[in-house]
Amino acid sequence: MLNDAIFERKPSGTILVGGQEVAHTKQCPHCQEHFISRKGSGKLRGFCVRCMAVTCGKQACHRCIPFEKKIEALERGVKIIA
Repeated sequence: MLNDAIFERKPSGTILVGGQEVAHTKQCPHCQEHFISRKGSGKLRGFCVRCMAVTCGKQACHRCIPFEKKIEALERGVKIIA
């Protein structure tokens, strides 16, 4: 594992280097971005109580709009303002 990466009990993905697992990732329910939780990084993450998941921390992901709803809105031609 990366020295500063936090072990995730329920990871969304893994990072492999040379066939060896080096870190776990979490996935934001609002934008689908994967990120590595790192000890002492100072990066502020959020937690969505509606999705019951950790968010990436981007300003656009503070408001709960699940990714699937965004895709459905795009298919209907509706613009979502976050």
